Amino acid sequence: MESISINKSLWIRVQQHQINFDYEGLPEKVHFTIAFNSNSDFINLHLSKNVKGVPFRNKPQIKICRIAKKDFELLIPEISLGILQSILRKVDINSTHYLRSFIIPFDDLETNEHQKFFEEAFVNGFEPLTHVKQKKKLRVRGDVEKKLVEVVESSELQETTLSTIKEFNPDEYENLKGGFIINDTSETKGLIKVNNEWYEMDFSRNPLEYLELIMGKELSQNLVQYTSDSINNIKKLRTKEECKEFEFPILLKRIEKE
Repeated sequence: MESISINKSLWIRVQQHQINFDYEGLPEKVHFTIAFNSNSDFINLHLSKNVKGVPFRNKPQIKICRIAKKDFELLIPEISLGILQSILRKVDINSTHYLRSFIIPFDDLETNEHQKFFEEAFVNGFEPLTHVKQKKKLRVRGDVEKKLVEVVESSELQETTLSTIKEFNPDEYENLKGGFIINDTSETKGLIKVNNEWYEMDFSRNPLEYLELIMGKELSQNLVQYTSDSINNIKKLRTKEECKEFEFPILLKRIEKE
């Protein structure tokens, strides 16, 4: 599958040399591109706009940022680790907070029987909303949120999920990798074990906080502001030449740790 679109909310196309995407809120005919050009040592993120009658090579384009491919390859594991550390909070599972709790173990959900059931439930549930064009383009049209609620709240899915619930006793689950923990207030959180230590998964951070975590506060704020300005500027531009006075791409670098 080369591209996926969900109503007018999101469109993503993945090709060997680039990833294109747009989302609800961008100006008409404007999209982002992450370019991995083989003839360049850099990966760049840029904005493009399709203008009727303007040749492809001259369509409006504003580069947002770029990074050397060698730096990007080294940063991926560092970024992944940093984000992982930011969403994990070490906990004491023997505390009173976890008394009278229940758990849905990940191991139980990963069995072939359960995986097959969940896959079929979601595929069959969303089939009325999906359409495949030219075997490359998946289009989803309709009320996705409503359909998701219908699938998740279906009696069959509820019964299958409830059948995996167990009373949580950490002493009995020495080899447990983790699961969804449900406390006595019906609050549900992800719980995983890493090197015999337990961690709760917390996804409450704002997306901008992750950007600050990766780049630092000042650089991330500059990037967000420049991106916002570029979106506003490209709306009124018709050619690549006109973009030059507004284009000041930010160079991202990996800083060696001492």
